[in-house]
Parts: sequence; structure tokens; C-alpha cells
Amino acid sequence: MATGSELKTKVIQASFWSSLSEASSRALAPLIQIVLARMLTPEDFGVVASAAIILSFTNVLWDAGLSKALIQRREGLEEASHVVFWTNLALAGVVYAILLASADPIARLFQDARIAAVVRVMGINLLFGSLSSVHTALLRREL
Repeated sequence: MATGSELKTKVIQASFWSSLSEASSRALAPLIQIVLARMLTPEDFGVVASAAIILSFTNVLWDAGLSKALIQRREGLEEASHVVFWTNLALAGVVYAILLASADPIARLFQDARIAAVVRVMGINLLFGSLSSVHTALLRREL
């Protein structure tokens, strides 16, 4: 069991790294948008922005809070982390399959056929995100 000073140090370190992570991602997001806006035509930027809107909704579905539950789990962490890893990967696969199947209707909804291809390619990020979610949660737990 950690002593009071060890716990205080751990909390301060965890707060620092968590704040740094959040601040850097919030600072980088507008910079990425600026770079994309400079590199792409306005029409292409609109296609990417439309696809990003769709993908932001799918990010909610594949994790379902399972990774965050690992942070608070007290017992059976190793077994639970395996279950969460494979469950997240399966959920991301299902969500990505639905995204692939619905890319054309989404493109028709936005009245731009290019969105379908962009959604399909950007959707691969769901699979990569699911591969790292458990490891990220375990790292946050250790902080």
C-alpha cells in the first residue's frame, strides 16, 4: 500500500501527464485543421470535414467505456484486459463494417460521392484505436 507522500506524488504525476496529454491534443487539433485547410481545396476540405463528423459519432460506439472500466478495476485485471481488448476489437470491426456498408448512403446524404471513399479510409482509424485503447487505459491506471 502506498504511503501518503507516495500517493500524493503519484497523483501529482498522473495529473501532470493527463493534463499534458489533454492540452497537447487540444492544441494540435486546430493546427491540423489549419494545415489541412492550406493543403486542400475548399471542396476537399469540406469532404474531409464531413467524413470527420461521421467518424466522430462512430468513436462513441466501439469502446463503450470498457477501457475506462479497467482503470477502476481492482481484481482480475489481466483477464479483464484480455476480454476488453478482444471485445473492443470486435466492436470496432463491426462498427467499421457498418461504416463500409453505409458509406455510399452517407455520401448520397451529403450529396458528394467522394465522401464514401474518405469515410472508408478514415474509418480504418477505428481499428487502430481499438488496438491501443486497453494499453492506454492500463498506462493511465499506472499513473
